[in-house]
Amino acid sequence: MPKKAALPAPIAARASTQVAAEAVKTLRLPRGVNKLPRREVLKLQRARLIEGIGHAVAERGYADTAVSHVLSHAGVSRAAFYELFKDKEDCFLQGFHALSRYHLRLVEEANAAAGSLPDQMLAGMTAYMQLLDVDAHMARAFVVEAEAASPAIRTAFLKAGDRIENLIYEWHQRVRAAHLGVPECSALTLRALREALTGVVIGRIKQGGRSLTSDVTTVVTLVFAALGLYAWAKQSEGGVVPKGRPR
Repeated sequence: MPKKAALPAPIAARASTQVAAEAVKTLRLPRGVNKLPRREVLKLQRARLIEGIGHAVAERGYADTAVSHVLSHAGVSRAAFYELFKDKEDCFLQGFHALSRYHLRLVEEANAAAGSLPDQMLAGMTAYMQLLDVDAHMARAFVVEAEAASPAIRTAFLKAGDRIENLIYEWHQRVRAAHLGVPECSALTLRALREALTGVVIGRIKQGGRSLTSDVTTVVTLVFAALGLYAWAKQSEGGVVPKGRPR
């Protein structure tokens, strides 16, 4: 019997707890806050404001979000906001950079912990999708809205995409090293694949209702096919973890 495609079970739980620990979860300042070191107070306020801008932007869109909307969600004073950030864009960018770095690290860890080359792609893509499923507001704000929020945010969004594209390229190079005869992938193909994946993710987030993780097998099949790994694509499409020659 062929091995059924399975999602790495621990990833969702790890994503939920670790993302919360890294400024996605709502943080409430405890009583006696004045007794806390100033550095700790600012850290808590920063986390709340980043969550606040995520929720405000998800609800209103970046252009229609004002600092007052962020403060309303975060429960933090305007003075504290401007002590931490220059403006709305700075707040959004700091949140985007923190989350995108964590996102990339989670994908890299899942990839490294997997066994075979097909498993690596499945694990990495699953980690990518599961993290977006953890918080729909953050996904809408920092993916959908980030694509065109402002020139600086658009640049950050594209650079984050560059890093994911490079992970796919490095994985494909490992496939080529392990399987002679697999051709080089052109820069144009990689960019087209990246644009297709971005479109799938943004479309699914906008649509809502169904988790991104439920589409991971379809997405991995697309990656295999786009990179010319047709035997793996056929097996993946049939719902099994690919093995053997990729072409």
